[in-house]
Parts: sequence; structure tokens; C-alpha cells
Amino acid sequence: YNAIEADLAPGRDLDDLKDIASKAADNIARMAALFTLYEGGEMIGAEGVQRASRIVIWHMHEAKRFFGELKADPQDLLAAKLDRWLLDQKRDRIPMSEIQKSGPNALRKKESLEPILGRL
Repeated sequence: YNAIEADLAPGRDLDDLKDIASKAADNIARMAALFTLYEGGEMIGAEGVQRASRIVIWHMHEAKRFFGELKADPQDLLAAKLDRWLLDQKRDRIPMSEIQKSGPNALRKKESLEPILGRL
């Protein structure tokens, strides 16, 4: 539990999952109780808490991975939009001036277009 709390600090591993990680201790306790009940025990032991902790921590890291993948870099989104536009043109070569004139609106200025072309 203390390790999870420490990782909730700003800039730490779980900083962006406070809503999920703040419930970790409760979830660990519930799971440990379920393990104990399922195994016919009467007292929650350290082993059950450790097993529950491993599962909860794994799920938190999966949530971090999943939600991290949903946060797309805006530059990557523009690169994908330009890539789609270029493919739709069905030509081998397209002058930069034509992209600036007819391409995606967000990329019609040279300052916006050049970094995105570098990503492709």
C-alpha cells in the first residue's frame, strides 16, 4: 500500500492514475478477503494480501498502458491526416505548394507542414 501511495506523488509512475490507484488499498483488502473465504480460511493472511497486491498492481499498470495509448500526440494525428490525404491523391509526387493549397487545413502554412513531413 505504501509503495502505491508513494507512486501517486507528482511525477511518479502512477501520478496520472490517482482515481484508480486511490482505490487500490480497498481493492487489495477485498480480494485478499475473497481469497481467504474461497480457501476456507478465517483470517486474512500475508500471503493473500501479497497475491491480491500483485493482481491490483498489474491492473493499475495495464490501465496506465491502456489510457496512455489513448492519448495520441497531436503531431502524430496531423501526420496521419496528411498521410491519408497524400494516399487519396493517388500520385507518386505532390509538390509542397499543392499540399499547402489543397491539403489538410492545419498544414497549409510552411511552419506547420515541414515538421509533419519530417515525421512521414
